[in-house]
Amino acid sequence: MYVALADTTQTFPATIENERWNGFAVPRFRRTVAEAIALWLNTMHDHDPDEWPDTATFDGDVLTVLETEEHRPDRIEPDENNRYAIGYRGWCWELTAPPTDPQADAGLLADSAQLVPEDDEILVTINIDGTDPAFPALASEIHGWSRAGCPRFRRTVAEVVVAWISDTARKYPGRI
Repeated sequence: MYVALADTTQTFPATIENERWNGFAVPRFRRTVAEAIALWLNTMHDHDPDEWPDTATFDGDVLTVLETEEHRPDRIEPDENNRYAIGYRGWCWELTAPPTDPQADAGLLADSAQLVPEDDEILVTINIDGTDPAFPALASEIHGWSRAGCPRFRRTVAEVVVAWISDTARKYPGRI
């Protein structure tokens, strides 16, 4: 999933479990993402220290976030899966969508005709009248109401599906 702090636009990929804090997501981040968050926090701090008082540094595997409003350092060690729970039960993380790139989406969509079903895959579409593209997927008989049920896509197909949805959302804002 992707998350962003409330009232910000910077998104970060995270693992989200079925856990909430005051209605907000409780994400856990890979080390490379935690490093990106630390850099982002520090950059925001440099730009507007009154609005972004937090700073973050790594010491070995431990990330320390200094929350100046509370005047305390928050030492975050990686969990058993090497994920960092930044702002655990204290920051307002919201689920969001990954950033989109119209040019990259167009490139993926240009190659979508090359997506052919592999063994046990069927073609599925979102639109019942057949005007939308069809994508190869594994069908699930236990979920959903259609022949496809809840389709499961290979990564290469999923990337094209997301590009198509993003492109459609740009063409028809507010409808998707």
